Amino acid sequence: MNAKTKKSLILGLIILVTLVLIRQNGSIKGNWSQSDKQRFREEFEKIPEPYSRILGKNKAKFIEYCVESGEKNYSSFAELSNDSDGIQKISKESGIKIILNGSVKGKWSESDKQRFRSQLGKEEGVNKLGEYKLMWIECCLSKMEANYSCYIYAIKDLEGGKKFALQCNDEIILKK
Repeated sequence: MNAKTKKSLILGLIILVTLVLIRQNGSIKGNWSQSDKQRFREEFEKIPEPYSRILGKNKAKFIEYCVESGEKNYSSFAELSNDSDGIQKISKESGIKIILNGSVKGKWSESDKQRFRSQLGKEEGVNKLGEYKLMWIECCLSKMEANYSCYIYAIKDLEGGKKFALQCNDEIILKK
C-alpha cells in the first residue's frame, strides 16, 4: 500500500468516526454529551404517577442514577431510547438503589439506622422498657441489619421483627 492510499484510508476513517460522533451528538459509551444527558433527564422528568409520587424527594437522585447507568451501558441517548427493555432495567436498578439508600445486609446506611431507631423508639411498649430501652433498640437494630438489606425491607416483615424483639427481650431484659 503506497503512502497516498494510506493517507486516503486514514482520512476516510477520520471522517467516518467524526460522522458517527456527530450523529450521536458527541456521545460515546461511558461519556455522553451534555445534550444527551439533558435530553435523558427531560424524558425521565415525565415519570408518571404513582411512580413520581413514590419517589418524592428522591426523584432527582433516581434520575441521576438512571443517567449514570444509561451512560455506562449505551453509546448515546438515542441508542438507549430505542431499547425499552434497557430502560426498564435501568429504572428498576435505580429504584432499588433509592430503596436501599446505600444499605446492604449487615451494613445499613446511617440514615436507615436512624430511621429504624426513631420508628422503634415511638412504639408504645418500648417506652415501658425504662433503662433497657436504648439497649433493646440497638439489639433489635443489630438483628434486623444482619438479616435485611435495608430499613424498608426490614419493616415489611412483621413476623421477623416480632421474633427479633422476643430474642432481644430474652438477651437484655430477662438476663438482667
